[in-house]
Amino acid sequence: MMALSSDLQQLSQLLQQTLSPNVADRKAAEASLAAASKQDQFLTILLTLLQTPDVPMAVRQSGAIFFKNYCRKGWTSGDNPAEGGIRPADRLLVKQHVLTLMMHCPKQVQAQLRDAVARIAVSDFPSQWQALLP
Repeated sequence: MMALSSDLQQLSQLLQQTLSPNVADRKAAEASLAAASKQDQFLTILLTLLQTPDVPMAVRQSGAIFFKNYCRKGWTSGDNPAEGGIRPADRLLVKQHVLTLMMHCPKQVQAQLRDAVARIAVSDFPSQWQALLP
């Protein structure tokens, strides 16, 4: 098994904790994820995690669900992460990579990414996402 970077490993552990039957552990992990999502490079790390085969499928699926919900809440909330929005650079990163990522992920992850793409497309296509369709 390939060693994961410390950021990727930390995110993987948080996502694993969101699956815990212990409510306190789950809530703590969700709060930590919400805080982490406001940090630079969070989406890069999350998208990397979704495509990393060494990450357990349940964790990747949890990450995909988090990504879908993150896009649902933040895509139309402006550009300021402190106010729940998604930075313009992160929006661009997502648009550049999400379709390719979808094509190379397992079906359980694809389903969540598909929902996120649909949400983004409703908001940004065609004026802000001309590259969505050839």
